[in-house]
Amino acid sequence: ILKRIEVGSPEFEISVLFSSPLLSLDPRNHCIPVIEVLTGGSHAILVLPMLRLFWDPPFDMVGEVVECFRQIFEFMHQHFVAHRDCSLMNAMMDPQKMYPKGFIPERPYMKADRSGLVSSSRTRTACWPRYYLIDFGHARRYDPADGIPHERIILGGDRTAPEHCKPDASFACNPFPTDIYYLGNMLREYFLDVGHCNPTRIGLDFLRPLVSDMVKENPSERPTIDDVVIRFDTLVKSLSSWRLQAVTQLGDQPLSFPFKYVARRLKFTLMFRPPLPKIATSPTRVLTVTRDFYTANRQQVAVASTLTVDDT
Repeated sequence: ILKRIEVGSPEFEISVLFSSPLLSLDPRNHCIPVIEVLTGGSHAILVLPMLRLFWDPPFDMVGEVVECFRQIFEFMHQHFVAHRDCSLMNAMMDPQKMYPKGFIPERPYMKADRSGLVSSSRTRTACWPRYYLIDFGHARRYDPADGIPHERIILGGDRTAPEHCKPDASFACNPFPTDIYYLGNMLREYFLDVGHCNPTRIGLDFLRPLVSDMVKENPSERPTIDDVVIRFDTLVKSLSSWRLQAVTQLGDQPLSFPFKYVARRLKFTLMFRPPLPKIATSPTRVLTVTRDFYTANRQQVAVASTLTVDDT
């Protein structure tokens, strides 16, 4: 896939940053990799891998949803980058293992040779694909030396963040808590709350307390990405293998699905295939600056400082 962007723009700099030799080797890096940069004049063409929307095909087992969000949660805040548009359409999956013969990018339901409809050759549990965040057009990198980030809002795919629903168009806020809201709201709308875009899903209610904290109305009360990753890991470790292998999606499935699901589960059991891929280490806290940098609002901190001075 080719993408033309302006050289020196935040999108260009951030895309190149996360594809640098050092960061590209970090297994926690789930920003879309840049295969090659073709430069010429004021614009460059990024050569990117062909990806697929993360929910297509449908998830089969609870463990597949867990692994998807474990990867998506491991992202760029450690490097002081806020995505600012990490919504449903900007989370993608590497389809190579599930669709080895490919498909038409603009028509992902068609075979690459246009001979008919395409279907996945394996489930996620059989091959554990990687997931990526894409589109850094709204992303920005901040310098902790400049204090708490304070960025004018830009509306993206998810326009429901409470701090963005303001009558004043010039309103600015810390974008890091908004990223947390976007991720939590993605889980809430697409996996937890049944709606027009969400078929009946089961087995994921254990995530609801965490999601509720991620979408709190007050941005400063939301957890940091460190908090989310560690709490998520604790929740997952509390689940049995039986629970992780349970079916998670009941809607939008063919009539043959129950029989195929039982056969797959029996096969994975006989093969001693775990319900989650093995992770080298448990998550640890990686954020290196104060919590205020990722949670506080600059205006609120300024008011609090003024009140403190007045009291003295």
